[in-house]
Amino acid sequence: MMPGLIAVYLLFGAVLLAGTTQESSSWHKLFSRLRKRGYIHLDDASRLRRIGTSFIPNINEIDPNATFIEDVEGYPHELLLEILKKEGAIHNDIFGVESEFEEHRIARRNSHRETPLCPSITKRVFPKAALSKDGQWKYVVNTKEDYIQGVDVEICGHFETCSLSSSFPSGYTTKCQQKYAYRKLLSLGKKRKTMMDDFKMPSCCACLVEGPHHR
Repeated sequence: MMPGLIAVYLLFGAVLLAGTTQESSSWHKLFSRLRKRGYIHLDDASRLRRIGTSFIPNINEIDPNATFIEDVEGYPHELLLEILKKEGAIHNDIFGVESEFEEHRIARRNSHRETPLCPSITKRVFPKAALSKDGQWKYVVNTKEDYIQGVDVEICGHFETCSLSSSFPSGYTTKCQQKYAYRKLLSLGKKRKTMMDDFKMPSCCACLVEGPHHR
């Protein structure tokens, strides 16, 4: 059999193996062996990695309570641009920022007479990876080349006792608690396509009050 034809069969087998449940170890071992034997060159290996990848962010060493990340190592920037170019202008109406949402929050906090029970930070973020409603981390489209998705979030300043706790009746305890809301964002799905999904984002910081009967 001709060497070129052998390489084709080997490449095809490698792609099939990439879709199995033992993808991680078997996949890397296989194309490493094929490269050493001269059947696969570096360009081929790069293409195979793109074919075999499941497009799931590699999230390590972050706050266990985090639900989004703005800077992700290995973010598939070029791949997303390629996909969005092919898909055309069908998603143009979803890109931008939540300006009305932000104005509402600013107006709500402009009163100097109010004393917040829990300090919080309100800011606009552009997540590149986020936790979906199914509990899966996914890449979010935020390439900064006309494809941006800004979300306004409110994050608790601390998770300790609420302010003015001394005003509560005896026996009651308080603590600040992060609340979340789901936001629809365009993300990278399977088979090199984008898809809308609901992502868990910090929405406000609430004061949780517990009476003696809850302990």
